[in-house]
Amino acid sequence: QGVKSLLMRQLSGDIKFLRKNLSLPYACDAYCRYFGGRSALEDQLLDSVLTAHLARDIRSAAEFDAAVEELHTKGIAAWGQPRRGYVIDVLESYQAARMQLADQENNHPGNTTLHAFIDRMRSEMQHLVSDRFIALYDDGRLKQLPRYIKAIALRVARAAVDLEKDRIKAQRVAPYEDRLKQLIQDLSPSASAGKRRAVEDFFWLLEEFKISVYAPEIKTALPVSTKRLEKAVKEIEDMV
Repeated sequence: QGVKSLLMRQLSGDIKFLRKNLSLPYACDAYCRYFGGRSALEDQLLDSVLTAHLARDIRSAAEFDAAVEELHTKGIAAWGQPRRGYVIDVLESYQAARMQLADQENNHPGNTTLHAFIDRMRSEMQHLVSDRFIALYDDGRLKQLPRYIKAIALRVARAAVDLEKDRIKAQRVAPYEDRLKQLIQDLSPSASAGKRRAVEDFFWLLEEFKISVYAPEIKTALPVSTKRLEKAVKEIEDMV
């Protein structure tokens, strides 16, 4: 991080152009309100791109000077364009899902049970896409988020037709949600980085399992089953 800060001082002029190129469309203003506003998200996006490129293990003045020369020569203005696109996709998907959830509430004004369910799904979506989502997720994960968001919206649409059917499906998922909570609670301060990564991987494996249960037409990004979930839990429990 220290190297990153020093390189940013050397590249201040270039970074102004990079910031401009990473700015989000004005059309995203309404979508950004769930995450602290467009300016806050643009700051996150810029910082995440700079971290990816400038947080380097440089230990000598010669290496540092060579890095500065390389960066000035190659230019940095085009950095992060795919990431910017993934962020816009997430924002658009999130906005669409929020509108769909609101429509279901409006279509069933007296159904308090359904409204409580929709509130839970809204909270689940907020947990999945927090106001720090750009800082938290790499490009690969950002690219997948719209699938998970769409799955939540589809689940709500189907629950609005048959909430009991959703309850039955949820019984397949609930044991693994409980296992995930327990795995997180059991993580001690001394838990290895490998174990922490494995717990995070289990979280995303469970998201894929939810797609297979609630919105199979979206298709999972990898094979997933209860057997695979059980195997993942056992492997984590055996780790230090």
